[in-house]
Amino acid sequence: MQWLWDKISTFFVELFEKVLGWLLDLALWLPKKLWGAILDGLATLIEKIPVPEFLANAGSFFDQIPTGVVFFMQYFAVAEGLSMVTVALLLRFIVRRLPVIG
Repeated sequence: MQWLWDKISTFFVELFEKVLGWLLDLALWLPKKLWGAILDGLATLIEKIPVPEFLANAGSFFDQIPTGVVFFMQYFAVAEGLSMVTVALLLRFIVRRLPVIG
């Protein structure tokens, strides 16, 4: 009779462990799924913003730059430098808005 009780108790312990594992997986999966849905909604919202007209015509403005200036801008990596400075300023702006740091 003891072996039957051991089998039954082992079955329920394993079942309880499986249910707890499932609940843990659900608790870890749910925030990821919600965060993904929020980011998808935000991306859709940003994609709905129309492009300003002056940005749509920006290519024609850059075509008017003389070739000598373009050569030196490429030589000194002005495009990469401007993007780094822009990212640094944006990061500084964001960090200054954090209540603990800024």
